[in-house]
Amino acid sequence: SGGDNWVEYEDIEHALRASRAGIPNRVNPYGITQSVTSRALLGGKAPVESVNGCLEMSGPCYLSLLEKKPLFNLSVEAALTRLRQFGDKYLANPSAVIIPTGLDRITVRAWIELIDRVVQQSTFKNDIETVRAFIADFEGLVLCDQLPSIRHAFLVSCFLTDPIQAKQTLITHSCEVRNMLRQRSTQTWFVRQQDDYFHHNLLSLPGILISALGAYRHNGKIFYFESAWAAVKAIYNSTPFTSYARGSR
Repeated sequence: SGGDNWVEYEDIEHALRASRAGIPNRVNPYGITQSVTSRALLGGKAPVESVNGCLEMSGPCYLSLLEKKPLFNLSVEAALTRLRQFGDKYLANPSAVIIPTGLDRITVRAWIELIDRVVQQSTFKNDIETVRAFIADFEGLVLCDQLPSIRHAFLVSCFLTDPIQAKQTLITHSCEVRNMLRQRSTQTWFVRQQDDYFHHNLLSLPGILISALGAYRHNGKIFYFESAWAAVKAIYNSTPFTSYARGSR
């Protein structure tokens, strides 16, 4: 849409853009949708206003022991290629950090340590335009996801105020990286095959049932279900199963 980035919650931004264009819209409290891919930066708890007007913390639950979707729709090699592009632009001494090639898997700890080393060795001028370009490259080539505009402005301000401290803490104090760690502390973040995004039918059933009962327990606050069984059907019918992916080939 004219080169604009959709960096906030997509459903909300879609409604806001439709409203500005004069298109009437509303939230469907009877419907549930599930994303096939993940948004790596949106996995933490966030403050929300409840029905009674009080402030509460809301966010997804990660109690399941089943393997979860990859955080990024990128292979390890594709992510390393992006990181090399970042290094080619910002590393004054390219040999200071060895960015590996030919990997098909990398642990969470190894990835975070690698991107932190690359960021710490990066150099650039500390004027506002260069800092903005650095943050944009950091977003796309290191984090591999989009930052909200308010976060862009915050990071630019940090670099202009105290560039040494800002660079030293860009990874270690990053709320985005913490969100990623909270979602996938051990499982690799990168996709190996597209089937990684789809659920196995039988293994998903207990989770669907538990999720439905949890949603129905708070019926009337966010969702409106006619019955607990209706909640089960709504979640089941919106779950992307592996059989759907294979059937579309």
